[in-house]
Amino acid sequence: MIRLIPFIYSSDIAYPMELGEIYSSFFYDGALLDSDGAPIVTPYALSVVNEMQYKQIADTMWIVHEDYAQYKLTRTTTTTFSIDAVTFTRGPFLTRNDILNDDDVTMTPTATTGDTELTSSSAYFETGHVGALFKLTQPRPTALAKISTSGVAESSALEIKGNFSFNTHGTWTGTVELQRNNNSYGWEVYRTFIASNDRNIQFSATENDYDVEYRIVSTGSSMGSFSADLTANSSTVSGIARITKINSTTNADITVIYDFASTDATKRWAEGAWSDAQGYPNSICFYGNRCIYGSERMVWLSKVDDYENFDADVKDADSFSIALSTANEIKWLDTVDDAIVIGTSGAPWTVQTNKVGTPITPTNFTAREQAGAGSKAIQAVKVNNALLYVDDVGKKIREFGYNTEESKYTTPDMSVLAEHLTNDSSISGIAYQSNPESILWVWLADGTLLSFTYEREQNVMAWAEHPIDGDVGSVTVIPSTDEDEVWLAIERTVNGSDIICIERFADRILPTSIEDTFFVDSGVTYDSTTATSIPVAHLVGETVAILADGVVLDTQVVDASGNITLTTGAKVVQAGLPYTYQVSPMRMDISPNGSSTHGTTKRIPELVLSLLNSRDVTFGDSTSDLFDVDTTTADLINKSDITGLFTGDVPVHSNGGFSIDDSIVISGSKPSPCTVRAIVARTDITGR
Repeated sequence: MIRLIPFIYSSDIAYPMELGEIYSSFFYDGALLDSDGAPIVTPYALSVVNEMQYKQIADTMWIVHEDYAQYKLTRTTTTTFSIDAVTFTRGPFLTRNDILNDDDVTMTPTATTGDTELTSSSAYFETGHVGALFKLTQPRPTALAKISTSGVAESSALEIKGNFSFNTHGTWTGTVELQRNNNSYGWEVYRTFIASNDRNIQFSATENDYDVEYRIVSTGSSMGSFSADLTANSSTVSGIARITKINSTTNADITVIYDFASTDATKRWAEGAWSDAQGYPNSICFYGNRCIYGSERMVWLSKVDDYENFDADVKDADSFSIALSTANEIKWLDTVDDAIVIGTSGAPWTVQTNKVGTPITPTNFTAREQAGAGSKAIQAVKVNNALLYVDDVGKKIREFGYNTEESKYTTPDMSVLAEHLTNDSSISGIAYQSNPESILWVWLADGTLLSFTYEREQNVMAWAEHPIDGDVGSVTVIPSTDEDEVWLAIERTVNGSDIICIERFADRILPTSIEDTFFVDSGVTYDSTTATSIPVAHLVGETVAILADGVVLDTQVVDASGNITLTTGAKVVQAGLPYTYQVSPMRMDISPNGSSTHGTTKRIPELVLSLLNSRDVTFGDSTSDLFDVDTTTADLINKSDITGLFTGDVPVHSNGGFSIDDSIVISGSKPSPCTVRAIVARTDITGR
């Protein structure tokens, strides 16, 4: 089954994306984009598209999967997209070999730069290392550059990464420059110092980049007894290469990205953390202007404002990694309040600053396991100050948030009153709709569609099942002008063939005319000149419900040419698969005089149904015994703001006798709207 995910550029520009076998298609303004930039070829097999996780900033989406290198999907124009692998050149790296292992395995480069070879002293390389980074740390050839002159001169170049110091000596008048050459792009002035027999310089700084040279240049013609020295404080130099080909278990072709110090063998080497051999991150989020990846029990945080830089160090803006002290594997990452939240197969974790009001840094963070339930590998969704996620067995929706009463994070079960809905299957995915109602859409492995209405501030948490003539395989939600659009991928059997339909829910906010209301499944709208032959080409051989100019007509089978035929012409026609809605409220237990009617024999002779913009509603005590709700009584009609629909309170009478269950069913199968605002019952109680 394909997958749908949202590409949301802004509140008014968004695209449902269809992910299939090595392709992605895009929909915009209700139609499929078909241009030079859409659809696009992707690296993802159909078998993994439901396992991918993603995060988006503006017009770029980052996509991760444990079996694939990270990719960026970019909107290049309004109608075109491109996808490219993220190229990492600065890590992250695994723990250095000489620290991790008590062995003498060495790595030896054939040359210090360019395309060359890397040789291991024992069998190490495998096919999955193609594309992997290797970092070699070697002794520094020289740590000092000096100059001593009375005129114009320059020192030798000194390669520096890390801390360095610059000092001048003597009594001198003139100008001296500290110059910098980044990756052989040319010398530029880094610092300028001027003296008139009145000062000497003591300057120190830190160079964070690779392949950077510094030199001392005196520009005066009468420097006196001037001398200066430039010292690299690190005794080692680290170079990085990428493996391009595996020649054997001990030899590989490489491209040097940042030069090695020498061609000497070294035990101080580190393998890149991400490759086909080591695997890739399965989760991603953004926090504090850092890109954060997670996999197994590791979390990697990029350098601030540099999402592809994982060169680890201890300065505040540097990249760093966190190893969770747990046997449970990471399933998703997200953020809530001032915390990075890590969903694992066991209890969730948080990463927070040690001091309120300060950012998370390599030396200022706390990783803490929280009390709560484990997670399935399904990306959580954020709703206000909470996260909704699927538990580790895929049967429940849990809420991760801070409980002020208990002064801690908790994960209460949001499915506790509807556990039966997932008894026969497990949750495959979730998508969140914020307008016009706050609803979490949940689909199960067997194709069942559920909804969870979630208004935490109003203490409203309600579940519903949505029977569909087909299996729902994916749901996504994008913002739109008046309300969010809900898109579904549904596998249906049409005219004897299994097909996948990409469909969109009609607006929850009704139009102003009855003929424009849309209450069919997989339907189409005909809105043109008056006609009797109406095209419904995608449902050949299927029975469809019909609303023609606001009038409900008898169902018809779509003929072989893809049409239905009306006896009377109509200008606006809605036609699609019929469905039956049903409202079955919980048993109406009350507590008169401090007691309870639970388990008591009672009868409900009359109900008052409060309806909004409704028509063709039926009522009864079972689905096999339903009666029309009469909304045509003189003092009830024409109360709706939509002509032809009913809004108001209408009494209905039940013929049922006394029972414990007091069953109530409100239902309808015609292509007409129904909204039940309230059910008020008059109850007769007898005995127990």
